[in-house]
Amino acid sequence: MTLKILLRPIMRVKIMMKNDEYYINYALKLAKKGGIKTSPNPKVGAIIVKNDIIVGAGYHKEYGGPHAEALALKMAGKKAKGATCYVTLEPCSHFGKTPPCADALIAAGIKRLVYISDDPNPKVSGKGIGKIKSAGISVLKSDDNFEKKEHELNKAWRYYIVNKRPFVTLKMGVSLDGKIATTTHESKWITSEKSRHDVQKLRSRVAAILTTADTVIADDPELTCRLKNNTHQPLRIVLDAHLRTDPKSKIYHLPVGQTLLCTKAGNDITNYKSPTTDFYFDESDGEHVDIGKLLDYLGEKGITSLMIEAGGRFADVMLRNKYINEICWYIAPIILGGGGSVSTEGGVGFEKIIDAPSISDIKITRLGEDIKITGKCEVDI
Repeated sequence: MTLKILLRPIMRVKIMMKNDEYYINYALKLAKKGGIKTSPNPKVGAIIVKNDIIVGAGYHKEYGGPHAEALALKMAGKKAKGATCYVTLEPCSHFGKTPPCADALIAAGIKRLVYISDDPNPKVSGKGIGKIKSAGISVLKSDDNFEKKEHELNKAWRYYIVNKRPFVTLKMGVSLDGKIATTTHESKWITSEKSRHDVQKLRSRVAAILTTADTVIADDPELTCRLKNNTHQPLRIVLDAHLRTDPKSKIYHLPVGQTLLCTKAGNDITNYKSPTTDFYFDESDGEHVDIGKLLDYLGEKGITSLMIEAGGRFADVMLRNKYINEICWYIAPIILGGGGSVSTEGGVGFEKIIDAPSISDIKITRLGEDIKITGKCEVDI
């Protein structure tokens, strides 16, 4: 009996906290359900609340499908009139794959809108909110804490919208002394099964994975996402300027997903043709595929996020050219040693400490005995 009495005030407090902060946080949780299939659109969640009751809820599930606001309004029906809409991103004001959400909210008769973030596209930003305000609807923008969470959720999309290039993550699995292979180039497996499972999660959340001819020749990787019940396969990209890889390599003949082979214009690709392989022809004068032009091309194709799974020399190229937005390091408690072992960072490297890339916003996660480190990296556009 005493326990029940103690619990009652706590239960009443929880009910009383169903205010703007509670509902916008609920909308953000819905937005997180949207996966990579929303790309090149953002992850968005929305709810409709009337008389302190959620009468409609929805989140953007896939590109080309209904937006979060449309789903929430459909569920709410006539109850949307006079209600408040909580949405994680400024409602769109233009016709695309679907009609403008701002118009739908106005037509439904909502009286109030609470949202987290403005649209980062300079051509769109503020127009949806402006249209809603002009209709006499009260508008409230949430605090910075929620905005930080929404920006993190849609970091790849936000970068892509502004820069027209994919958000690039450099992933590495390394020993405690910074090695990715032994003196005999053995690399399976440095990191633990838990780390490798986490990599599969990363693959499920990116639009594309890029590797090099050297990695294909050395490891014959598949670069597929092998999570149970996974329905997304990232685009596999192979840099092979001079067609050094074996045309029979697994990556060109997998029954799932697509591979994009990037090579120099004029090369004979006859032996590489397969139902799951497409081609990108680099017309630059240099010996290698021009990465900047390739990133522009991927942006044009709607690739919002790209993960690099390659060796130390290519990592050096990407870092020195400031193409990396984020690093993801899996560090195993093992020391490989040896001057002839393969380092995480090969290639030219940096002569001065001041020139070395600086990593910020560090996050550290334990994966069994391994450590996962992620952080933001300076980029150059």
